[in-house]
Amino acid sequence: LAEPTTPRGFSSLVNRLRKYRRRDRVLLYRPLMQSQRGQNKTDTTEQNRSAGLAAIRKAIEESGSTAEFWIYPIDEIRPDQIGEIKRFAFKSPTDFPTFGTIADKAVMQTPFALDLTMFEYESFASLPEEKALEWKSSREQFEVYLVAENAKTLSPSNFYWAFPIRASLIGASGIGIWSLTDSDAFASPEVAWSELSSGGRDFGMVYIDDRGQPVPSVRLLALASGLLTQKVLAMCDATSQLIPAYSKIRSLSPLTRSDLPRDAMEAITTHAAFCAEKLLNTEHTADRSTEPDNAAQ
Repeated sequence: LAEPTTPRGFSSLVNRLRKYRRRDRVLLYRPLMQSQRGQNKTDTTEQNRSAGLAAIRKAIEESGSTAEFWIYPIDEIRPDQIGEIKRFAFKSPTDFPTFGTIADKAVMQTPFALDLTMFEYESFASLPEEKALEWKSSREQFEVYLVAENAKTLSPSNFYWAFPIRASLIGASGIGIWSLTDSDAFASPEVAWSELSSGGRDFGMVYIDDRGQPVPSVRLLALASGLLTQKVLAMCDATSQLIPAYSKIRSLSPLTRSDLPRDAMEAITTHAAFCAEKLLNTEHTADRSTEPDNAAQ
């Protein structure tokens, strides 16, 4: 966000929020860290913070939005920022729930509560079990994300398709991948299409065609398929319709760059298909049971 306490920043914010007024949830990146002469300086004054939040509330009202708004105060919290994020989350009166990302394993050593925390997946998955349990017990839900370097070289099945399933096994309620697209791709579509050329971005999962329309990559389609598979598995878990092959899923390596054994992948897809069939049959049977008795009528 631009500084909402200035007339220009406030007007810009209102106009941007109007574009999202029909959304269910909007995440506002309102950084506590502000650049000053090439250095990061923490805006710790309660007066400045309260004024900024008040301006955001007023902008939301003027935009006519009915969305649920969240504040994202610090990106990838560092050890020296823990005290500041705690003060923001607990001592500043706000009407906004707080969201935060954590990639540094040093920050993960001392659990603290935000309304929703998203951990860098591989750092969190490699924590000692007791430390991971501390985080899990301190919150109702958490999410995980990946930063995919050299993304175009990564296996669609081992990395993208399997990620939602691996994330669910450590208890995550949601996932994210950096990055879906690159803003430069809209102005210069050739940037996203470049094949690992020097200076070209290689992490975007969406391309832009010559008409300005999005084109999904194979990686994005694999991720979508993995999300659907994980959803079916979760529904099956909830109804206890399990088969022995499910143990193959539980034995997956938490490391996303590790090879996904073919027998494990086959077990997962077979089990997901079994679950889908069972769930559809259960739903069909339930529908049949509620139909009126024609003879009685």
